[in-house]
Amino acid sequence: MLPRWLFFNDNIVDIQRNSCLIFLPKGEYIYNGDQSSLFLIEPKSNLTINIKNTNYKNQDSNYNFQDFDIVSSFKKGERNITVNSPDIINGTVSGKFQTKDILKLVENSIGSIYTNYVPNDVDGDQYINFKFNIYSKIAAVFFKDLTLGKNTFIEGRIETDEKGFNLRFNSPEIKFEDYFANNINVSVNNNNP
Repeated sequence: MLPRWLFFNDNIVDIQRNSCLIFLPKGEYIYNGDQSSLFLIEPKSNLTINIKNTNYKNQDSNYNFQDFDIVSSFKKGERNITVNSPDIINGTVSGKFQTKDILKLVENSIGSIYTNYVPNDVDGDQYINFKFNIYSKIAAVFFKDLTLGKNTFIEGRIETDEKGFNLRFNSPEIKFEDYFANNINVSVNNNNP
């Protein structure tokens, strides 16, 4: 089961961990473009968000993140969202998709692996290509004893068609509490029997 997030004002409640994660927007958010363009099916303008002095607090600790940018653009029917953060994630999501359906598309893709999964309703003909480098600091937000090696990444493709799910996760090393694994490479391809 995927985590269920409840958004309430600026607070994020993680129902699965039965705890409260608080995103504190203390810093400066600089918007360049129409903020609604991130959520429109075919936005007319690009959006750049510069986020500075971000602090994230959970039951374990306070985490301060370096300044980062999120850029949303739309060209030739494809949406591109780029995140450029030196200590959270760095990468791109692109494709034909509605932002309101992203979590449902992810859940449907992962759920399709299981026999009795009933998919969420989403508009057809959507797809998402993604590739992100993931940094240890963001992993520690969710699991305080988790450390990811440098060059850890996740990439793949999600489609409304259940056979259109490809995922690749690669990390030179992962440490969790007293456990250690190296050269991790996980691949999932629903189109490959």
